[in-house]
Parts: sequence; C-alpha cells; structure tokens
Amino acid sequence: MQININSIVSFKQNYNNKKSYNTYPNLAPLNKDTVSFGLNNNKHSQNITTPTTVEEFKKNLNKPVDKATTEEIFNALNLDYEKDEKDNLIILNTDYQPGNYFDWKDLDIDENKLFKDIKEIKGEAYFGESNASNLGNLEMIGENASFYESPVTNLGNLKVIGGDADFFGSPLSNLGNLKNIKGNADFNNSNITGLSNLETIEGNAYFDYSPVIDLGKLKQVHGDVLLKHSKLLKSDFNNVEVKGEIIQ
Repeated sequence: MQININSIVSFKQNYNNKKSYNTYPNLAPLNKDTVSFGLNNNKHSQNITTPTTVEEFKKNLNKPVDKATTEEIFNALNLDYEKDEKDNLIILNTDYQPGNYFDWKDLDIDENKLFKDIKEIKGEAYFGESNASNLGNLEMIGENASFYESPVTNLGNLKVIGGDADFFGSPLSNLGNLKNIKGNADFNNSNITGLSNLETIEGNAYFDYSPVIDLGKLKQVHGDVLLKHSKLLKSDFNNVEVKGEIIQ
C-alpha cells in the first residue's frame, strides 16, 4: 500500500473551493486506509529501521502483537510521537501510514486499543477505511479530520478539530463531546442528526442534503451557513451567532 497523496490534496482543495457552495463535495478516500499518524523520525526508537514489510515490523516488535503496548508498536513502526506528563501519547506528524505497503489490519492491530492511549494527533487524520470504531481517549486533532465513509461510530473524548471536519458518508449520528471545529464543517450526506456539545464552527457550516435537525449547544458559526435541501430553517439559527450569511 502506498500513500495516495492525491487524496490528501483533494481533501484540502475541496474546502478551498467550497466558496462556490457546491453541495456535493468531490472527495476521494485513501486507496487503502488507516489513520494517518506520523513520519519516521522517532526519537524513542533510534536503533530501529522503519519497516517496509509486515515481517520487518514483527522482527522490530519481537513479541506477539496482542502482548505489545501501543508505545512498543509505535517504536517498532518508527512512528514519531511524544508523551505528556501522564504518559498519554501525542502523535507529532501525519501523512504517513504504519508502513508504505501495509495497514493496521495487515499487522493484526486493533486501532480501538491504540486510541485508548492516544490523546492528541498534531496534524491531519483520515479515518476512511480505518478499523477504529471508537476514538477512545483522543481529545484533539490538530488539523483537518476526514470521516469520509469511515467505520467510526463514536468520537470518544474528542473535543477539538483544528481544521476542516468532513462527515460525508460517515455513520456517526452525533458529535459526542466535540466542542470546537476550527475550520469548515461539512455535514453534507452524513448520518448526523444532532450536533450534541458542539459550540463553535470557525469556518462555514454545510448542512446541504444533511439530516441534522438538532443544533444542540451550537453558539457560533464564524462563516456562512448553507441550508440547501436541509431539514433546518433560517429560524433555527435565531439563537446562534452567525457572522456570515445564512443561505437556504
């Protein structure tokens, strides 16, 4: 498996071009997916060579996968991370899979277990065909997050997405503990019906062709609100500070 850079570029360009208010985003998922974690610059595993095969990973790990800690797995993959004062793991970079020719499933790794130990991803995260259904103790994604056709059904403790958030085709029905999206929020063709604890969208909010009927605790939208073929009405935003336009 190789990284599909075009998919990453497509995701970014889609939001840059959203000023045209296209109701159907032209998104492309990664060819074969996992969450994008970190570049191979791991100071914790200085004597480890980044594996290019499953066999090399197993050799680096030198123990059964189900007996290994998340930190041991990251070291064996030479992923770049740091730890906070409580030993929670913080992923430093992205645009890198566990290996260029394999994914978490190939390594027999359950990503749900990884997310019990990961508090933050500094960069972007693409959950496309990830095997994670619950983001566990993850609290922050530093940049864009795409849940495009992902299996994630529970955002766990996630509170902040530092860039654009794309929920197109996601099975999520609500946003759980998420409070702040610092970029655009796209609910187009999602399954989300309620925004739960979300308070702020710092970019545009796209409710085109969206099933959202409950704005939850939403207080502010810094950009425009798009409501074409939405179940929401302009009047639903009477108690929400919208700094841009409401377009229905």
